[in-house]
Amino acid sequence: MKTQKRRIRHVTILPGWFLRLKGKIDAKHGSSVVNAYIGRLLKKLCSLESREALETEKELYPTRQSAAKSLATLAQENVALSDTPDNIPEINDTAVRINQRHSAEADSHRNAIRSSIYTITSANEQIINGMTILEERISTMRAKAKEKILQYISGVRKKLPDFNYDLNIEENTAIEIYEDNHRELDEAIRKVAYDTLTEEDDYDD
Repeated sequence: MKTQKRRIRHVTILPGWFLRLKGKIDAKHGSSVVNAYIGRLLKKLCSLESREALETEKELYPTRQSAAKSLATLAQENVALSDTPDNIPEINDTAVRINQRHSAEADSHRNAIRSSIYTITSANEQIINGMTILEERISTMRAKAKEKILQYISGVRKKLPDFNYDLNIEENTAIEIYEDNHRELDEAIRKVAYDTLTEEDDYDD
């Protein structure tokens, strides 16, 4: 995926030594100034995470669109296959031709079903891969942001030795919004993909 190759964004481009110096200077104005700056960095982090989710969403848009069409085709072809007439007794040439036509129609529906399932299964793999990459990138982004903030705090503590800030970032708002936006479609895709795997496992047994 292109997302995987893109450079990880930072909450600030300021180097560690400058952040320590800034922390020391800001501390002279009190903890409210320090808290405000850390708050801005965390807000920037939230914005960057949302941007990451949006990039993943855009990249997987064609995949989801293709899968959605295949889901519709799969439903239609399953109905069409079930409606295909059974063979009739081949008592004459006409009956033989009718059975051949019905057999050809059934084969056409089966091929369409196989093609749809392949597209949906492939989409499921791409969506899972996209989510894995998104989670990894956001995790890396948070680690780098925490490193920057801790460098700033180390400067703050030169003037405010008892200063402390809770940097436990537990919420995954960007990922949750991303998942909610596609939950219904992704669950439908996943169901077809996993049902197919189950059928293959049963066949192997």
